[in-house]
Amino acid sequence: MKKIRLHQFLSRAGIFAKKEEMIKAIHAGKVSFKGKEVKNANFQVPANSQDIFFYGKIALPKKQAVYIIVNKPVGFLSSKLSKKDVELGKKSIFSLIKGLDTNLKNSLFCVGRLDEDTSGLIIITNDGTLGSKITRPESMIEKGYAAVLEKDIKDKDIEKIKKGVTISLEHNKKVTEYKTRPCKIQLIDKRDVIITVSEGKKREVRRIFEAVGNKVVSLERVSIGSLRLDGIRTGEFKFVDKEFIEKRINASSGI
Repeated sequence: MKKIRLHQFLSRAGIFAKKEEMIKAIHAGKVSFKGKEVKNANFQVPANSQDIFFYGKIALPKKQAVYIIVNKPVGFLSSKLSKKDVELGKKSIFSLIKGLDTNLKNSLFCVGRLDEDTSGLIIITNDGTLGSKITRPESMIEKGYAAVLEKDIKDKDIEKIKKGVTISLEHNKKVTEYKTRPCKIQLIDKRDVIITVSEGKKREVRRIFEAVGNKVVSLERVSIGSLRLDGIRTGEFKFVDKEFIEKRINASSGI
């Protein structure tokens, strides 16, 4: 039986507008599983559990599945705003979504994330199964990015990137060295490239170019599998169905 973290389950139930509110409620003992308080947000629960209660009321994932394609603008977070984000005047991609009731909107999450300073294609849904399929490394789903570079890129650097370069990754304040998977690069101009990767490490594309002594000036995700924005302008979104996305999310084996 598939299990997910308690905070993921509650997110899909659409009870909380902000993650910090959910974590606070869990830590305060307001959530129970099989009659026992659970104060660990990472506690594993069955994805289809009917034994999770919040303030004595059963919490169930929303049954109405929602699938949205968004053209994320620069300057928007790919997450719901925390109290600190609000104080800092941050903007969330979820503020762009209109036409849904509050609980249903609260159940949505981004499939993978784009940095605040990165624009382009992102999928928003409340379908955890589809989200997992797209983001898990084994799926090898290619994501294409249009990158504008600070300096002309050299042929030798393109070849290095295609084969994989070593980048630094930070997790829980610990830095490790990581060799990227082979990828594709299409040269549009000496400073304009399309890079296609099959993994999604944090700020990976920017770090790939930094590894060869260059810098990304602007970055836009233009594709996920064969899914593209197709006329959706910056800041706009489009409701689609699951089949529309699944047909275009093609797992690829080996770049």
